[in-house]
Amino acid sequence: MDAPKVINDPVYGNIQLPPYCQMIIDTPEFQRLRFIKQLGTVSYVYPSAGHSRFEHCLGVCFLARKLVNSLKLQDKVEIIETETRCVEIAALCHDLGHGPFSHIFAEIIPKQDGDPWKHEEQSVKMFKHLITRNELEEKLDDVGVYENEREFICELILGKSRRPDGKLIREKKFFLYQIVNNTVNGIDVDKWDYLARDALFLAINSSFDFQRILPFVKVCEVEQNDGSVRKELCYRDKVAADLNHMFLTRRRLHYSAYQHRVSTAVAIMYKDAMKAAAEHIIFEGVKGPSGVRKAYNLLESVKDPEAFSQVTDCVINEIVRSASQERGMKDARKIIKRIHERTLYQCIIELPHAQTEYLTDSVEIKKCIQVDDDDISPDEMIWKRENLVVEVSSFTYGMQTKNPFEHIPFYTKSHTDRDKAECLPEKKWPVDVPSDEDKIEDKTVRIYSRELVTDDVLRKAREDFEKHYAQKIKLERNVPGTPTKQRSRQPSQAEEPEASVSRMPPRNFSHPSDQSSMT
Repeated sequence: MDAPKVINDPVYGNIQLPPYCQMIIDTPEFQRLRFIKQLGTVSYVYPSAGHSRFEHCLGVCFLARKLVNSLKLQDKVEIIETETRCVEIAALCHDLGHGPFSHIFAEIIPKQDGDPWKHEEQSVKMFKHLITRNELEEKLDDVGVYENEREFICELILGKSRRPDGKLIREKKFFLYQIVNNTVNGIDVDKWDYLARDALFLAINSSFDFQRILPFVKVCEVEQNDGSVRKELCYRDKVAADLNHMFLTRRRLHYSAYQHRVSTAVAIMYKDAMKAAAEHIIFEGVKGPSGVRKAYNLLESVKDPEAFSQVTDCVINEIVRSASQERGMKDARKIIKRIHERTLYQCIIELPHAQTEYLTDSVEIKKCIQVDDDDISPDEMIWKRENLVVEVSSFTYGMQTKNPFEHIPFYTKSHTDRDKAECLPEKKWPVDVPSDEDKIEDKTVRIYSRELVTDDVLRKAREDFEKHYAQKIKLERNVPGTPTKQRSRQPSQAEEPEASVSRMPPRNFSHPSDQSSMT
C-alpha cells in the first residue's frame, strides 16, 4: 500500500492516517460527511462553528490509535495489530450514520420496527454498504481485517454485541470496546475530540486537556456485580479532577452552544421544513433483483444505504431551489426563508432548572397549555396547539441522572494498594462534582411560538402563563403518597447518546502490571 498521507488538522497539527483508513476516506459514502455540520444549527449563534463530521471522524481515528499505542506500552496488555486496525476503522466510521444537521435529523425519523432510530445503528449499515459498494473486501483482507474482524468493528461502533446471545467477539478484551463508544462511563476518544474541536471552533476557552489524561489510562481487571471480572479502561486517581473538567466542559458547551435558545429555535424550524418537504424529496436506493431501484422519500431514506448516501445538509438547498408548488414544499420554503431573514420562532416562555418544580415531558406540557377551541380571543391564538412547540433541554454529565464518578474505576500509585482499588468514595471526588440528582441532570423547558407576535401580545402571553398555565405544569409536591415523577426524553440536537449503564456499587479491581513506576 501507499505511504500514509499527512493531514494538517487544526486541533492536533500534522497527523498521519494509514492507507487502510485512507481507502475508506476516499469513498463517496465517507466524503458525504463533509456536507454534514458537526454542530447542526449552532453556527446560527456561533458563525465559526461550521466544521463537519468529516474532520471530526479523522480526529477520532487519530486519537484512537494514540490511545491504543499508549495501552500497548503496558505489561501484560496484548493488543495485536489487527485489533489496532479495527479500532481505528471503527473510530473513523462511527458517525457514518448521521443525517442532515447531525442530531436534528434523528429527531424527525419515525420509529423503526417499534424502536427509536439511532445513528449508531445506521453507521453500521453504512459501513457495511461502504465496503460492498466500493469492493473493499479483498483490500481489507490483505491487512488482516477479515469478515469476522469487520463484525468486530460493528460492535466497536455500537459499544455492544450484535449477537442474539449478547456475547462480544472480544469478550476477554472488553477495554477495546471502551475506546470509541464507552457505554460504561462515557469516557472515550469520540468525546475527547469533539470537546477539543468544538471548543476551538466555538472560540470558547476550555480547561479540559485529554493529553493530561492519556498517560494515566490503564487496563485493569474490574470486578462486576455478579462477581465476574473483565478488563476495563481505568484511570489514575490523580486525574480525577481532569476527568471532571471533561464532564464540566461537555455540560458547559450544552448550556452555551449545543442547546442555546436561538440554535434550538433554528433546529425546530429546520425540522418543520424537512418534515413538510419529506414526501417530495426522493432518493433512489440500491438495485433490486429485477434491476429496478426503489424510491425513498427523505424520512424513508434511512431504510436504504444507497439512498441515505445522498442525504446531507444539502437537502435544504434542494428545497430552496425547487419550483414545486406542492403544499409541503411551499411551506418548507417559507420556513427556510424565515431562517435566512432571521425571523425565527419566538421563545415565549423559558423555565430554567425546571426539574425541581415543573413537568419535564414536552408532550404532557403541551397537553396542559394548548388551546384547541376555535372560538377563542385573538390574545389566546398564541396558545393554539399547532402554534406551540415545547422543547425540553437536558444538561447532564453524560449519564442522565447518574453520576459518572460512580462508574469510573481508579487505580493508585501506592505499592501496598497496587493489586486492588475501588471507585473513589464521595469524599474524594473533586469538590465541584455534584452529588444531588437534581443538580446532575438540569433541565430547561422552553415554549416557542411558530407565528410571529408583537411585543404586546408576547407580554400578555407571559402574563397569562403565570396566571393560568404555570400551575397546570407544576409538579405535585408535599402530598403524602404522591411521588414526584420525572419523565425521560430523547437526546436534543447536538447531544450524543447517554452512556447506558445501571447504577453500580464501588467495584474492586486489580492492575495486571507493576504500577510502582507511575508518577
